[in-house]
Amino acid sequence: MAHLAAIWQFTRDRVRHAYNGLTDEQLAWRCPETGASIARLLYHVAGSEHYWGTRLAGRNPDEPGFDARLDSFALPKFLEDPDAISEEELTRDSVEQALARTYELFSAVVATPPNARERVTVPTPEGEVVNAREGLVRVAQGTALHAGKIWSLRSHPEFPKAA
Repeated sequence: MAHLAAIWQFTRDRVRHAYNGLTDEQLAWRCPETGASIARLLYHVAGSEHYWGTRLAGRNPDEPGFDARLDSFALPKFLEDPDAISEEELTRDSVEQALARTYELFSAVVATPPNARERVTVPTPEGEVVNAREGLVRVAQGTALHAGKIWSLRSHPEFPKAA
């Protein structure tokens, strides 16, 4: 799984570069056509890492508090639900706390030798059951996809300009 860890790390670095230097206003800006914001995409990345990380590490995914919320950010409906997260949470500090928390968890999971997870299966947020390797691939792919979406939002003609 070392190659998957390297791919995930590469895509995670790409996400960081995509939002680096943006203001809270820019992170929270919602595209008028899609309703997407960079902060929500970043929370979705953190939620996916939490979702897969807890399950592949054998941890309780239903831990109370912020962990339960992080898990819900992995669900596709999170990106569409305007009430899933408050406007006050769409800040650099809040997003980076979520990403740091899940980075630590997911880093440990991708560093685990593959034979420790060979037979582990996990239901995806959509309900399909996949093996551990497929789950790790999905996280890396999703992270790369969201890095691209962030760059797309940044190029929108109505995206707020830096002060």
